[in-house]
Amino acid sequence: MADEKHIIIASKGAAAWNGWVSGLKEKTIADFSNHTFEDNVSFDNFNFLWGADFSKATFLKNASFAECVFSDVAIFDDAIFGSVCDFTSAHWHRPASFDRTHFQGTAIFEKCKVSREVSFNNALFGKPGMAHVLNHPSGMMVHVAFGTARFEEAFLWKADFCWATFHVPAHFRGTSFGHEIEFQAIKFLSEADFQNAEFQSPAMFDQTVFCGANFSSTKQTTESFEFPISFRGCVFSDYANFKNRRFRNTADFEGAEFQVAPLFHGSELHQHTVFTDVRFDILSKDAESAYRALKLAMNKHHAHAEEMMFFRLEMQARRYKTKWPGKALYWLYELCSDYGQSIARPAGILFGSFWLFLVWYWMILFNGRLDEVAATAGSNRIGKLYVFTLEHTVPFLLPVVKAVDTLPGVGFSAWTSTLVAIHTTISIVLFFFLLLGIRNRFRLKG
Repeated sequence: MADEKHIIIASKGAAAWNGWVSGLKEKTIADFSNHTFEDNVSFDNFNFLWGADFSKATFLKNASFAECVFSDVAIFDDAIFGSVCDFTSAHWHRPASFDRTHFQGTAIFEKCKVSREVSFNNALFGKPGMAHVLNHPSGMMVHVAFGTARFEEAFLWKADFCWATFHVPAHFRGTSFGHEIEFQAIKFLSEADFQNAEFQSPAMFDQTVFCGANFSSTKQTTESFEFPISFRGCVFSDYANFKNRRFRNTADFEGAEFQVAPLFHGSELHQHTVFTDVRFDILSKDAESAYRALKLAMNKHHAHAEEMMFFRLEMQARRYKTKWPGKALYWLYELCSDYGQSIARPAGILFGSFWLFLVWYWMILFNGRLDEVAATAGSNRIGKLYVFTLEHTVPFLLPVVKAVDTLPGVGFSAWTSTLVAIHTTISIVLFFFLLLGIRNRFRLKG
C-alpha cells in the first residue's frame, strides 16, 4: 500500500521531494502502490533516488513525469492511467516495468532514456473502440483515434513489449532501440510508426498484428537495419512501408501475411531475406509496382526463385488491372505456364492436345463411325492418323507432311485446314512455354 508520508511530500512539488530524498540515510523506495490519484498530478523533475513503486496505482486524470529521474527500479505494473500520462525526457537508470499497465489516454514517452531494460508485457494502450476506421468521401480508408502512444526520439536500451495491445496509434519515430528488442505477439490495432527508428541489436516482431506499419526512412543517408530483424508469422492488415531502408542483415518474413502489397521502393535487401510461405495481396492499388521493386531487389542478389515469385505477383497484379480482352491474354499466360515458371503445365496441356486433336482427326477420317473403326480401318490408315497428329503436336521433332499425303482419301476442306492450323499454332505456343519453363527452372540465361 502507498505510504501516506510519501504522498504528502510529493504533493509539495519537486523541490520539496528532491530535498527530502537527498537527505535520506537509508534506502527508501517511494511507495505509491494501490493509490488513487483523483486530480491532475505532477511528478515533473522528481528524483526517485531509491526507485519508485506505482504498481496498481490509478490516475483518474492527467499524470506528468516529465524529466523525472529514476535512479533505481521503477514499477508501474497493473497501473491505470485514465487520461494523459507524460514521461517526456524521463530517465530510467535501472529496470522499469509497465507490465499489464493500462494507458487509457495518450501515453507520451518522447525523448525518454532507458539505460536498462523496460518491460511493457501485456500492457494495453487505449481502450477498445478508441481507434476507428472511417470512409472518407474520396473512397480512402482513414484511421481516426482518440489518444496515442508516443515514443518519438526515445532511447530504449532493452525493451520488451510482448503481448501488448495498442488500440491507439503507436509512434516510435526516430526511437533508438539498444540491446534486446522484443515486440512479439503485439496487436497494433491502429498504425505503428517506426520511421527512422534505429535498431542497435536484433529485433523480433514475430506473430505481431499490424494495422498499418511504417518502417521507412526519410534521411538523406538511408537508415539501416544492421542486425537481424524478424517478422515471422506477422499479419499486415493495412499498408507495410519499408521504403528506403537498408537491410544489412537477415530479414525473416516467413509465414507472414500482407493484406496490402508491401512497399520496398528504394530499399536494399540482404541476400538472406526470407519470404517463405508468405501470403501476398495482388488487388491493392500499388501492387504491381510494389512487386516489381521486390523483383529487382531479388535480381541484384541472383535470388532466382524469389525473383520469379515476385514476377508472378507482378503479372497477377497487372492482370487484375487490365481490362478485357487484354485480361484474357494474362489469364492464358498463367493457365498455360504459370507465367513461364511451370514445366508441367505446358507439357500436360501439350499431351492433352495430342489426344484431343487425335479424336477430331479420327472423326474426320472415319466420318464419325467410332464403333466401326476397329473392324473396318486398316492398320496402315490408323498408323498414319497417329503420325499425322504427332507431326502437328511436335512440329519441331518430326518433319511436317501434307495432310493429303498422310490421310489418303480425305479431302482438305476449309474447316480441316483451319483445324490443322489451330493445332500447329497451339503446339508452337505450348513448346515456347515449355522451353521458357525449363530455362527459368534451371536458371539458364540468354
